[in-house]
Amino acid sequence: MKKLYKVLVSTLFIATFGFATTINVPADSSTIQGGIDGAVDGDTVLVAAGTYVENINFNGKNIVLGSLYLTTQDTSYITSTIIDGDSSGSVVAFINEETRDAVIIGFTITNGSGTTGTFSNPSGGGIVMSYSHPTLRNLVIQNNNTSAGGGIYCYYSDPLIYEVVIKFNNASGAGGGAWFKGSRPTLKDVIIHGNYGWYGGGGFRSTSGSKVILFNTLIYDNDTDATYGEVINNWSSRLFLYNCTIVAHEGANAIYSRGSSKIYLYNSICWNQDIENEFEFNDNESSGYIYSTYSNIKGGEIGIEVDSNNTVEWSSGNLDIYPDYIDTVNRNFNLQLTSPCINAGHPNTFFNDNDFSRNDMGCYGGSGLIPYFLEREADTMSVGESDTVWFNIYNLRDEYFVVDSITLSDNINFSIYENTQFEISPISKYWFPFVFNPQVDDNISCTLTFYSSDYYGADSAEILIEGVGEGYVNIDENLTLPIIFTLHQNYPNPFNPVTTLRYDLPENGLVTITIYDMLGKQVKTLMDLTQDAGYKSVIWDATNDYGKPVSAGVYLYQIQAGEFVQTKKMVLLK
Repeated sequence: MKKLYKVLVSTLFIATFGFATTINVPADSSTIQGGIDGAVDGDTVLVAAGTYVENINFNGKNIVLGSLYLTTQDTSYITSTIIDGDSSGSVVAFINEETRDAVIIGFTITNGSGTTGTFSNPSGGGIVMSYSHPTLRNLVIQNNNTSAGGGIYCYYSDPLIYEVVIKFNNASGAGGGAWFKGSRPTLKDVIIHGNYGWYGGGGFRSTSGSKVILFNTLIYDNDTDATYGEVINNWSSRLFLYNCTIVAHEGANAIYSRGSSKIYLYNSICWNQDIENEFEFNDNESSGYIYSTYSNIKGGEIGIEVDSNNTVEWSSGNLDIYPDYIDTVNRNFNLQLTSPCINAGHPNTFFNDNDFSRNDMGCYGGSGLIPYFLEREADTMSVGESDTVWFNIYNLRDEYFVVDSITLSDNINFSIYENTQFEISPISKYWFPFVFNPQVDDNISCTLTFYSSDYYGADSAEILIEGVGEGYVNIDENLTLPIIFTLHQNYPNPFNPVTTLRYDLPENGLVTITIYDMLGKQVKTLMDLTQDAGYKSVIWDATNDYGKPVSAGVYLYQIQAGEFVQTKKMVLLK
């Protein structure tokens, strides 16, 4: 009797949250693609362990595709949940303008052969993306073979790539691990090793004005038959390396750069015993630039080969001494306690390690801060009428960073609170607020761009902002209150460890906001008080009613205000 009662209660409860859908594979759909096809934006496709021989396409859907790692945090599901492309194309495709909310997490992606059509040659053996901005997390991308971008081919896209291993992929052209073309990817806690690119960039290739940001990334044992970068082939692009380690390569050069490319190293190690030159800038027709501070580079400044058109800025804190790894034979590139790179990174506390000691050089050091000049670069966020949006701009260098101007692609819908010209002190951050004012009933988007003439290479950064116009009116009509009850999608989503829930109250009343897990169990009462009408928000820090952190997974949040009840879904990642 007790069991029957519990089942009935659970069924009724889930029915109240009918709009939040999780499609289980293979229980609800025999294939992953079938689950994707049956999903709508905001849904989750949850995949049981096993090998799935198929090629999947997100088809423009902003959904979460995850293994059981998503709900359990058991890392064994990453290697036991396999998507096998059967050498019949790219294993995973993001080619329909997917956003940050298109998330793939917790899989091994293997045996892909790449995509043609838009691309002149087969490209993106494991993952291909075109004009899309997905989130890739906790993946193993391995043993894929194609012409360009063995593991990943990124074409004018801005992905977030976190906690991903890219290994043993091959490109008969260039970019064994990845190829970034005209793109702005961010890589964090990534390992790139054992990849091969015949024409350069065994680790990866960046071209066509790409801006590649890497931090806490380990790159080792990549290879090429060419002299154009055993590790990285960088043409007309910019690389930012924060707390990275590049090691265990052999050949003419580790990083080959030309076409007015720029490279910036902070707290990083580039030490390959069998490399002639760690860096080679070779271009007689355009000027390149490399800036290094608090980094350990084999051969020091003179070990960077440049011709007369290229510039090396050898700043403070650099070393030229063997890093003293724990065990290079077994590929353990953690540092010995006696390593000269221990506590040798930037001395400012801004860069401290997670144990609050001075920063160590290399991929295992640093605080894990996202080192953007603009913190929310290329992110998408939804804001409502008169919402104040704050952007945190970091300056991680020893010089002042000057912002010359700020432009908006649609000035009608924005008001800037502060002077659009300002400077940021060395090793600090600047909070910049502006107000977003939707004046239409449709979703609208706009690009916010920061410009700087700063010598050290800061450039414009774009933010895609979606205004939820439903129910809003022109603020020039002096209507300052919402006209309908609305619960907005949390931001960020997925999130870790904090997210903001926004809601609109057209009248005064008692407001209750409750967090539930997917089984219908109450996790936390986030709000239970009487509020005045207006545009409201509340922050959830991923703790329960007892103040203890909750596990990663999918959660539901519900608002009740009078007779208005609405529920949405959010994803916590750890």
